[in-house]
Amino acid sequence: KLYKRYEPGYSAGLSGGVRLGQWRMGLSLLHQRNLLHSSSWARLPRKPLSGDVTTNALLAEFAYGIPVFTSFSLNLNGALGYRKTTTSLALSGTPVQANTDNAFAWSVGTGLEWNFSEQASLLLAYRYFAEETVPTHNADLGLEFDF
Repeated sequence: KLYKRYEPGYSAGLSGGVRLGQWRMGLSLLHQRNLLHSSSWARLPRKPLSGDVTTNALLAEFAYGIPVFTSFSLNLNGALGYRKTTTSLALSGTPVQANTDNAFAWSVGTGLEWNFSEQASLLLAYRYFAEETVPTHNADLGLEFDF
């Protein structure tokens, strides 16, 4: 039997799209990676298990901005798409498993947007990324440029 616990990992994304009034729609590429925590173990007796989980996703995103002040707004966002997750495991240093899983993915979140100029804004947001192997809670920080 496997017991898997993960270390906090990292997530990086790149998004592009269009803004129509208070709505924003576009595409996003997401990459995230998590390592197994040292307390993970496999079978009996408990033996050290190591490994990582890497997810790449392509998501169609949508967001709605609710003005709060002149240059601040509250954003509600969501995304739907496709993800590819690769899990690699090693038992006492010996590779034992490598799986690839392709499936549907989704995310929801909320955040604040500060428009500090006519063409640029700063985003600070929370996002829950629903992924079967390692669902994540992400803090997003981004810059948005209007052309």
